[in-house]
Amino acid sequence: MIMKRLFLLLMCSFILNACSLCHAGGLVAEDFAIHGLKLGASAEEMQQLLGEPMFDTDMVQAGVRVKRYTYSPDFKVYVSQETGRVLEIFCKEEKYQARDGVAYGATRAKLNNVYGEAEHRQIGGLIYYIYRNPENQQQRLMVQIDNDHLYAKAWTVSVLPLDEEEAMDFAENDKFTAGWRDNEGPRFQYHLSKNVTIGN
Repeated sequence: MIMKRLFLLLMCSFILNACSLCHAGGLVAEDFAIHGLKLGASAEEMQQLLGEPMFDTDMVQAGVRVKRYTYSPDFKVYVSQETGRVLEIFCKEEKYQARDGVAYGATRAKLNNVYGEAEHRQIGGLIYYIYRNPENQQQRLMVQIDNDHLYAKAWTVSVLPLDEEEAMDFAENDKFTAGWRDNEGPRFQYHLSKNVTIGN
């Protein structure tokens, strides 16, 4: 009788451990969208979902010509000028809620529990945990981490290149239009309305 109970306890323990492994961190499709907006969506789909932005700006981001739509200082969408498709979404809203309770202030343990292990990278003096979509390695979820206290403070989903090697690969594959620069650096145009544009 004691052996039977011990066997049942061991079996229950094994099943519980197996179930916890099934729920361990892992990426899903919704992790590569913010506020329901997915990478690759059209500018029209973006505006249907999010409404009209405050303003837009023609610029170069990671060597690619984009139109940046600013919905607030903490929420911006970058759309390819060539294809009209969403290439990057940036969100630093403190009230933003990602999947499974991940939010502003989330710890490394919470991020690992929900998303799994991340690549750690420093870009422009900022620390990022980078997660790549297993179904499309170009798609990345980049969680900016507070340098001092190591908590999540901003989200970026992107297909834009992170370094020169990726930029060359993207250009060779004609996936994006390379940015344009001159001796004075990148050019910018700010569209405050349909009839008002400032910049060069």
